[in-house]
Amino acid sequence: MTAPTPTTDAESTVKESGHGDGPRPQSAGEKILRRTGRAIIVAFWVMVVAFMLIRLSPGDPVTAALGGDAAPETVAALRKTLGLDVDPLTQFWQYFTGLFQGDLGASLISGIPVTEMLRTNLPVTLWLILTTVVMTLVISIPLAMFIALARIPGLPYVFRTLTAIGLALPSFLVALLLLYQFGLVWAIAPIFGYDPTFPANMQYLWLPSLVNCVVLVPVLSRVLYSSILDTLDEEFVETGVIRGVRSFRFYWFYVLRPSLAPTVV
Repeated sequence: MTAPTPTTDAESTVKESGHGDGPRPQSAGEKILRRTGRAIIVAFWVMVVAFMLIRLSPGDPVTAALGGDAAPETVAALRKTLGLDVDPLTQFWQYFTGLFQGDLGASLISGIPVTEMLRTNLPVTLWLILTTVVMTLVISIPLAMFIALARIPGLPYVFRTLTAIGLALPSFLVALLLLYQFGLVWAIAPIFGYDPTFPANMQYLWLPSLVNCVVLVPVLSRVLYSSILDTLDEEFVETGVIRGVRSFRFYWFYVLRPSLAPTVV
């Protein structure tokens, strides 16, 4: 019999920790920091490349804004206002430092600062995104569940055909058609304007959200429909049927919930 090989304190610590066979697993905080650092680096280089492409592209923003017949004094004054009277390296440094100070410049057309435009328009965009997401989920999930569980002959083919047509239609055409039908013919949706207060803004948001749903609902419902079909072939679904699970629990825990993971991915 051979005597056991003595282990050092360091080897014992590695074995007890369980990290001796491979790299140490990262915690959630480390993953977030690592990915945040990568995102910052990528954003910086995207900013550098975009700045270089704008400077290398032909044309002059001052000439485009004032026209070719503008006086040289006016052109020089606008170039100084926009910071274009210095070398490109200084321009990039001013642009880079201005980002950390909240200075995103001003619009060449209206002269309004970009930060003010964001402050005015960003809430509208966020409301539109939220309304679109809610409407898409409310339409897509029941639709996919019904098509997958109804077992009606020919219904899946009609579903695939209609969703393919929805994907093929241009969004601007759908917007014009719906605006004409709901805004002019039926007069149940405003053609223009916006009220920032809730819930009055829903009157102006539901129709643009419906236009977005024409593209998003076919995508989400088709993916969820395929995922539900795969889930129905699993053994745990048959087990739920044999056990006589209640309808809500069966459809949520045995069918829909396992099918949502591939859909989200």
